[in-house]
Formats: sequence, structure tokens, C-alpha cells
Amino acid sequence: MLRRFLASVRSGVVKTFRWPSLAERDAAIKAKKICYRGGIAIFPLPENWIEEYEPSGGGTFYDDVPNSGTLRLNVLGFECPDGVTIPPDFEPFRDGLHLRTSKERFVEDGDECIILLSWQIGFPVGEFYFRIANFTYTIEADRFRGEQAQYEIGVVRMILKMAEFGRELGETGDYPPNSP
Repeated sequence: MLRRFLASVRSGVVKTFRWPSLAERDAAIKAKKICYRGGIAIFPLPENWIEEYEPSGGGTFYDDVPNSGTLRLNVLGFECPDGVTIPPDFEPFRDGLHLRTSKERFVEDGDECIILLSWQIGFPVGEFYFRIANFTYTIEADRFRGEQAQYEIGVVRMILKMAEFGRELGETGDYPPNSP
């Protein structure tokens, strides 16, 4: 279908076309509110995405459609006895948050290449603690440039812009299985 469309553009049958903006696509998304681990991270997620949680930490989120990537979240906390110092490889992001990003390629089972995008959001929690909310998105490399993957990456970027993070110390430990 896309090839036919592109051919019609090249032939002049279709003279102009504008892809919907991310904002227009986001407006069409019905979202649910994720309150991860009691409020350490609160963010919107498309209503149709599946959520899974590990008892000792970590959440997995994905659209249950073919060729979908996987978003994961894990939050780490660090005690800083000498006071919080923002690591130098984190850049100011917004609202007192700091961001470090990366993109890596991995080979699994000798032949399948995986792309891993990482957004680490760091922030002080009080005077002597530092948290990192680590969001990662993985997808097979041959699907990375596809429309579904690019759309999902746009959703992740929207999540990062809208996410809120708890700035208070909480209790640690296991949560019941599949509990946010």
C-alpha cells in the first residue's frame, strides 16, 4: 500500500501529502495512567498497551500487535552520604530532572540484531539520595525504521515529556506479582 502511494506521489497523481503530526496522533490515543511502584513514576500509557510487572522491580509495556517493540522501566535508587551530585554525563532535562540517552545494537543468538534505546532520567530525592528512572525500548533492527517502531518511539518521547517522578523516600521490597 505504501509503495503504491509513493508511486502515485512520484507520478504526480497525489501532489501533496502531510503526515499527521505527533501531536495529532497523540490526540487520537486514549491513555491510561500508570502509577509505577506507588508513585515513583507516574506517566500516561496508550490504553491498549499491555503492562507486566516483576515483584522485585521492573515494568514491561508493549502494544500487542505484530512487530511491536517493548518498553521497559526500572527505577534505581542510590544513597549519597556526601550529598547528591548530578553525574556529568546527565544533561538538564526539565523540572529539576536530568537526562542521559543512548542507542546500542546487540546480536542475540548469533544472528538476530536488536536495537536498544535508553532514556535515563536522574533526579535528587532529598539531600542524600539520587534516583534513576531507566526507560528502555527494544526492537529487532530490521523493524527499527518501520512506521510502527517510529510511532512507538514517539509515544515513548511523549511519556518522557509528561512523566512525573516521586521525590520522597519510600519503602523498598517486593511487590505482589503483576502489581504496578
